[in-house]
Amino acid sequence: MKKLCCFLIGILLLCCSCAQSGDTAGYAPDRHQYDEETRLEQNENTENTESTNSSIFMTVPEDEQFEFMTLVSDVILTGTVADDGVTTREPLLGDIPNGPEADVTAYQVNVREVWQGECDEEQITLKFYWPHQTRPFKNDELILFLRWQWTDFYTPITADNDSVFVINPPENKLFPLSTQQDIIAYDNQSVETLKSDVAETVEEFRAATEYDYLVGAVGLLALTEDDPLYDKYWEIYHDNPFSIQYAEIFE
Repeated sequence: MKKLCCFLIGILLLCCSCAQSGDTAGYAPDRHQYDEETRLEQNENTENTESTNSSIFMTVPEDEQFEFMTLVSDVILTGTVADDGVTTREPLLGDIPNGPEADVTAYQVNVREVWQGECDEEQITLKFYWPHQTRPFKNDELILFLRWQWTDFYTPITADNDSVFVINPPENKLFPLSTQQDIIAYDNQSVETLKSDVAETVEEFRAATEYDYLVGAVGLLALTEDDPLYDKYWEIYHDNPFSIQYAEIFE
């Protein structure tokens, strides 16, 4: 009887260890594993570039990048890459005759959890436009700081890799795709650490009396009428015809 109990306890412990590995959370067992060589390769490709917002072309100091990409995002979420992506040649600046074009890769991403902002979709289309953005693999588990493009797809906030994190197997710790030191600091940290820092950044913004940059839906949704910056962003977005979806937040 004692042997049977020990056997059952052993099975139970084995099951618990599997749960901690992430498999029972629904993560695919054959995910791509990222390592330092990935980041070194990125450094070779991006050493002459600066972090630039892909939607409004704004250069942000490195020590303010995390705060900026949190608040300018329309949604911050975790998701699973559902396919291998489809690459097409598309214009970078809309349908401008003879305008610049790039190889754009579109993926379907199954939404797991929305951290900030709003997203009611179970699956979104995620497009990588910029040549300095690392393309993910099918089954990758990503944490994404995203901009909604007013049609039917999303893009990462930055034109480089600052706004994409991988939940890296086998231990399901963070692997930032960024080459910036303050973002790389999250390397091998827990997912909860990043989630907590995002929430703290939003709360600090609510209490702030000054902020030098634009914000997206994440920042706007955080503000209530008694927050110091509410009136400032009401004026910016309520009268801006290109940001009608933000104006609706205040109405």
